[in-house]
Amino acid sequence: MKAGGQRVKGAAFERLIAADIREHLGLENVRRNLNQYQMADEGDLIAGPFVIECKHYKPNGTVWFQKDWWDQVVRAAGEDYIPILVFKYDRHPVRAALPLAALDNSYDPDVVGWEKALSPLVTDWQTALMVMGGILAEEMEDANLRN
Repeated sequence: MKAGGQRVKGAAFERLIAADIREHLGLENVRRNLNQYQMADEGDLIAGPFVIECKHYKPNGTVWFQKDWWDQVVRAAGEDYIPILVFKYDRHPVRAALPLAALDNSYDPDVVGWEKALSPLVTDWQTALMVMGGILAEEMEDANLRN
């Protein structure tokens, strides 16, 4: 790959994921986090309650995510965002890892602990978008109940 090619490939993948989020979830304020190039532990995209790390690589003997990728997005999310890892290897489908706590309220970090609540569950990207849409719908419903 040409010098800088991996960065170009990664940026193109980030733009693709951001476009998918806009199209499928209706979130217009999806932004690439350009601080990621200057600071450690920053996610690639910020979209509503989600911080998203995007990885697009050539297969290296595996087509599964690497634990340090998940650890990176968890650090980037902190306690303010829900971490989402979106990854793709060449000639393989896009997949996403989401924390169990985002899928099931019984994984409340205050009850089961942060380590268990942040255990990743991997699914295809379309299913991840549906889960993210459900989270956004719950947040809107909660906001309406408070008003």
